[in-house]
Amino acid sequence: MNTIVINKSCTREAEEYFYSHQGEFGNIVIASMESEQKSIDYKLILTNDNGEKFIFNGGFACGYMGEGSNATVRVLKKAGFDIEAGFVYRNQAFNINR
Repeated sequence: MNTIVINKSCTREAEEYFYSHQGEFGNIVIASMESEQKSIDYKLILTNDNGEKFIFNGGFACGYMGEGSNATVRVLKKAGFDIEAGFVYRNQAFNINR
């Protein structure tokens, strides 16, 4: 099982990295967001059906309406998750399966 860590502090760069490497990610079946309470550090973890993890340190966010959260919504929808923006805005962390 492989784990790839992507360190991007800029939302635009993180989102562009996802789109340009999406084919390498394969079929993403689990998405989770981790964050420390009262912190702006977020970790988006995408897991494919082979158990490989793609960890984005920074760039994506949740728990508020803003650029990072909107990018999270776009990426999750592109990855095939049926998700509403309000879910991402309301949750400081999440773990979803498809």
